[in-house]
Amino acid sequence: MQEVSIACGFSLAEALQPREDGRCLVQSGASWHRDLVSELFHKHSSDLIFPPNVGIPGRCWKLRRVQLHADVTTLPPTIFLRSEMAQKAGLRGG
Repeated sequence: MQEVSIACGFSLAEALQPREDGRCLVQSGASWHRDLVSELFHKHSSDLIFPPNVGIPGRCWKLRRVQLHADVTTLPPTIFLRSEMAQKAGLRGG
């Protein structure tokens, strides 16, 4: 995760997985953070759940494809649930 993130210029990488009941995605516990700011962003969002088609992770899960966004802070909160947190943390996208 770290090598790919560094090669792509990412500050944060998170791996999500289906919850035990299979109804939503949750953090898997695997993550990589370039700095304290991205680590705090991850920690503050670690309890979020993503049902199919909710947030970017839920949309990717439902559509079965990756979505890349140059600047997630410009997306409405209905698409990127953490846009305000990302903006405060200075995170954009990739």
